[in-house]
Amino acid sequence: MKKLNFADLYLEKIILAVALLLALAGIYLLVFSSPNRVEINNREMNPGDVPELLTAKADDLRIAINSPQQLPPISLPEHAVILASRDAARPAARASLEPIGSIGSIEGGQLQNLDPYDLPMPPLARDAVARQGTAVLELTGDDTVDQPLLRLLNVENEPFDFRYVTVGATFDLADWRNRLESGDPQVRPAWWKEVLEDVTGVYLERQELLDPAKDEWSEPVRLDPIRPLDALPPDLDVSANDDLEVQAALQAIRIEQDFYRQAPFVRVAQPYLLKDPFTELRSDDEERDLEDLFSDLDFIDKQLERIDQQIERMQGRIPPGLVDRENKHLDDRIETMDKINELIGESLLDPTLMAMPDRSAEIAAYERGQQDRRASRPQQRRDAGVSEQMMMERMMMEEQMMMAEEMAMRGGGGDRAGMMASRGSRSQFNTRSRVQPRAQPQPRRVDPRRFMSEPDEIELEPEENPDEVRVWAHDVTVEPGKTYRYRVVVTVRNPLFRQTSVPPEQKAENYDRLTLGPSEEDLHATADASSELGATVWSNPVTIQPELYYFLVGSQAKIAIVEVWRVYDGRWREAEFRVSPGDPIGGTAEIEIDEEKVALAMKADDIAVDVVSPQPGAVGGGVSELIVVSGTTGDLDARRTNAGKDVIDRIKLLNENRVNEMIEEVQDPSQFAVRGAR
Repeated sequence: MKKLNFADLYLEKIILAVALLLALAGIYLLVFSSPNRVEINNREMNPGDVPELLTAKADDLRIAINSPQQLPPISLPEHAVILASRDAARPAARASLEPIGSIGSIEGGQLQNLDPYDLPMPPLARDAVARQGTAVLELTGDDTVDQPLLRLLNVENEPFDFRYVTVGATFDLADWRNRLESGDPQVRPAWWKEVLEDVTGVYLERQELLDPAKDEWSEPVRLDPIRPLDALPPDLDVSANDDLEVQAALQAIRIEQDFYRQAPFVRVAQPYLLKDPFTELRSDDEERDLEDLFSDLDFIDKQLERIDQQIERMQGRIPPGLVDRENKHLDDRIETMDKINELIGESLLDPTLMAMPDRSAEIAAYERGQQDRRASRPQQRRDAGVSEQMMMERMMMEEQMMMAEEMAMRGGGGDRAGMMASRGSRSQFNTRSRVQPRAQPQPRRVDPRRFMSEPDEIELEPEENPDEVRVWAHDVTVEPGKTYRYRVVVTVRNPLFRQTSVPPEQKAENYDRLTLGPSEEDLHATADASSELGATVWSNPVTIQPELYYFLVGSQAKIAIVEVWRVYDGRWREAEFRVSPGDPIGGTAEIEIDEEKVALAMKADDIAVDVVSPQPGAVGGGVSELIVVSGTTGDLDARRTNAGKDVIDRIKLLNENRVNEMIEEVQDPSQFAVRGAR
């Protein structure tokens, strides 16, 4: 019998074992594991793991898109000059720069089959208001900046006085939103909602009055901004700029909305002289009330100054009656200043901060002296001098006489005008505020409730409407004596800028079109300012103040006393001249400014023809009349004391100077500067 080896002996069992192992491997692969593994990023994965990976990648992409983009340093020749000239950083309107436009996707078919979006144009700004003023240019020391401004302002010699008009208006975001929402088909909200509030510039359109009798105006002229890129023009094409320049422009628009909405002014020497266009002008009646308040303030200050002199003569012994009178005048001064602040819309002096010196020691000394005299010499009169009682009576008589004189001056217009003219520089209006504080001051006994409204009288400030964006721009090319009106054009971000999911023809028109402006239809429809629609966008006419004002303030026989005013170093300066028939009005006056004498030319074109003085004994003092002839037109005119328009013009000039003097008395006049003054 043949001997079998191990393989022959167990072959059948080996085959069965191998088959069993293969069967188990197949069962594992088919049942317990996935047969379709893929490799992603050098990593093998099961199909079931792929959705989780895609979700994670999508989250990472979303985070990256929404994160602020860090731009590399770039060189922007034009933008850099403008951005570098802004001397104060502004808070960012938005925290980050968002992408230029959508990535672009094909939805609903091929691009060539898309309908063009109905792209509206933004509305014109409405409710325009114009305010004029004077200012003095402050040079920067950089000729590349200063020389263009000097040419624009048409000034040559220091101080660089110039006239300007600031025009404010309201841009209606709700109207702009409604136009976008009413499109058919509508521009995608995801596109326009992100740029709805992006104002890119404010322009002024100006008309000049040509013929007042016919109400004839010139054609509208669009004014350039003071500096290049202060405002981006409508339909700005940036196809010639690279992507980094475009990104920088978009970033500037986003983070400096205050710059584009309210264009900065030129740098001036006295920013507080600038006018806020949204401040309501005082009426003629309010100007007269303000002048009366200033007159009252002068009177009160004179009384307080006289009391100061009386107190010095009392040598440390002050009767209670004198202190009561001082209290009364200080109370009157507080009330007067409170009314002035209300009329001018500023808080130039906080009435509640006024202090009354402690007079208790002086009053006690006076009363002790009275008691000692009564005890030692009850019936004896002093041999020399005047008794204190008589001194007090004399002081009261002096004050009553002064009050009577003041009331008499207030009673007649001509006398009152003479009183106002005699004030000179009028810098003494706030004498009390400049007196050195006495020892041991204590708070005045002022009832604080007097400066608080009752609960039912408190008027809360209305909340600002976020859909009403206040915009403004400046015109520094106005000419004295001319009359202008203005329309405000606002440019905005184009919602189709750099959008790709638009028809080819619309992409060609808007892909590089960064800004939009009002449509020609809106401009044409509002061209007539007398129409109902035009009245909503044009400002009221503003007549630029002349180079010179002059007023007849009195006369003596055939000699007229004329007061001439002109602007110098940002302020109106006045001087008196004596004019006879045949003489020109005005001349050269020596004005004291900052303790220096300045020879100032104050000569008008008009020539005196005749002077008519009132007859002696005329009722009310009579009215003087000056007949003049214009040196340019040959027209005759008459100037009278107490003659309406001239008087109110003079009152306005007086009030303006007084308000400016009060501002200069404040420790930091810059707090009254209009924002945007550079």
